[in-house]
Amino acid sequence: RASVTFEHLSGKVFDFPFTAWVKVTNLQRPYLMVRGKININAADINLGVKNEFDLQGHAHAYIRYSGYAEKVNRDEFLGERMRLTADLRLMNLRYREKKRPYVYTLNGDARVKGMDVSFDDLKISTAVGDARLKGTAEQFVKYLFGYTNGFRATLTAYSDSINLNPVLMKPKQDHQEPIAVTDTAGTGKTAVLPVSAETGESRMQSHKETLSRFLFDVDLHAKKMVMRRVHAEVMNA
Repeated sequence: RASVTFEHLSGKVFDFPFTAWVKVTNLQRPYLMVRGKININAADINLGVKNEFDLQGHAHAYIRYSGYAEKVNRDEFLGERMRLTADLRLMNLRYREKKRPYVYTLNGDARVKGMDVSFDDLKISTAVGDARLKGTAEQFVKYLFGYTNGFRATLTAYSDSINLNPVLMKPKQDHQEPIAVTDTAGTGKTAVLPVSAETGESRMQSHKETLSRFLFDVDLHAKKMVMRRVHAEVMNA
């Protein structure tokens, strides 16, 4: 029935500096109660999320965790017997999905409860405009650690102005050498095709490689919207 309290614990978690208060009870099967703060430099994140995104910026995580000490490892940390809550402060946290050009910048507060992240007034800056977000990203913590390939987000976004033209413009093609293709009908002739004349199969494969494994359910409300030469006052989408 003894307990041990560490009042000024410091070190690193996933290579990020942290400070914490930790209480250990039940020394036969130690149970942890943790209150701590982690300072995160997004570019140094070495978790599953780095395989999908390029990250920059900073975040502070104020964490409260309780669970058996034996479960504090990469495989069992996210199990059913753990209790995890956290307050997140995002500061110019920028992310870009790899193979895509668009950069998103987040500022504001969010909350973690178990596996989910929620927010009431998260500010996002994008190529088409700025908005304020309210919603939930389900199972995001598991995705962050690399245990799932994606997550689902339900969002409501409010914006003063949305201009879709930057993402509707035809992207510039990088210069590439033409492709030599041999006729398979038996003539032996070779034709030189531009890169754009790819086969249906290769187009489908290219499409599959760029598909996101994320599901976003978004209600978008904007006071003004521009799309090509169309200007709208009040848009709900």
